[in-house]
Amino acid sequence: MEQIIKQNTFSRTVFNDSKLGAYYTDPVHATKIGRLFRLQGECCVLEPSFGNAEALKAFLSQCERADEVGSVHTFGVELNRETFEQYKQEIEFPVCADFIGGIRASNRSFTLCFANPPYGVGGDDGSTRLERLFVERIFQLMKTKGYLVLVVSLTTMNLDEFAKSLLARFKPVAFYRFDDEEFAKYKQVVFIGQKRASIGLYRKEYEEWMSTNPGAPLENIPYIPKDPDTRMEVPVSLESEIELFTTKEFDEAILLHNTSALVPVLKKALQTNEYQSVGLGKPIVPLKKDLLYLSAIAGGGQGLAGNEDRGDLHLQRGQAKPVQVETPEINDDGDIHSVLVTTRNQITLHVIDNFGTIRELA
Repeated sequence: MEQIIKQNTFSRTVFNDSKLGAYYTDPVHATKIGRLFRLQGECCVLEPSFGNAEALKAFLSQCERADEVGSVHTFGVELNRETFEQYKQEIEFPVCADFIGGIRASNRSFTLCFANPPYGVGGDDGSTRLERLFVERIFQLMKTKGYLVLVVSLTTMNLDEFAKSLLARFKPVAFYRFDDEEFAKYKQVVFIGQKRASIGLYRKEYEEWMSTNPGAPLENIPYIPKDPDTRMEVPVSLESEIELFTTKEFDEAILLHNTSALVPVLKKALQTNEYQSVGLGKPIVPLKKDLLYLSAIAGGGQGLAGNEDRGDLHLQRGQAKPVQVETPEINDDGDIHSVLVTTRNQITLHVIDNFGTIRELA
């Protein structure tokens, strides 16, 4: 007997719990979305909650390819053990774990992600949208300018906290709603964006995009085009560059299934020591100018700061060194009659983020 879905809190919550928050993407719509893309070459595709994998297969079947069929590699995560065991053969590299905090994977590796995150709340505080937590984890794993195909409800898309987190990480490229019959079930829309080089967003840009897309009247939100005039070009990503894609806890069954170049690095990865600060411990922050001098001379400006799981781990080091400043003194005739040389301490703080970018604050 088919489930009857009604848009009220009780029935939606009961159904949500029974499926661990999973609402599988309609394969027909996944097919339409696939027609929007062209793979430039070898491509590593991430699916953070693959379920029965039907949507991912439908999506990839319609992506135009510039290379041979075997050049597409799928990496999938599924939390539900029963679902995982039933459909893991559909994914080239499957992992049964919690995508948000239960996997170890190479950062900045994927150029395409097809995601329909579970609906609900979680996180350390128990009140953060799961969709937001998924987006922030996906951001860590994708290459700059890689494409995110994100299926969420229109209600979620209009949540300010979620939308700001999403748009700060992925530049909007397209936004569509599902056809009326399918939309009536879960109010699903698809956001397509490219990963930004760094996290950030102008308020005006955010407000304008929100008002003309998820915030627009429903009739003004376009359907997914059946025959697009052009396709989005997905950059190349190499399977050989992904050194790690496994659970944080050793799982022999998954290890045996994922017989690949990843296996030799597993033991080494599991023995990696936790990050620890050096010097006097965590740096003295926030990084305000009036604190830079104190931070540097105290030695507290050197060390690792941030959090690896959150993706903001970085190295920073403060330095104070004497510099001479020459100031010319001019007489009444406009001539320089002397040069005043003063010595002062110049404070600089070097920050190396997890993308390898070096910034100098002075």
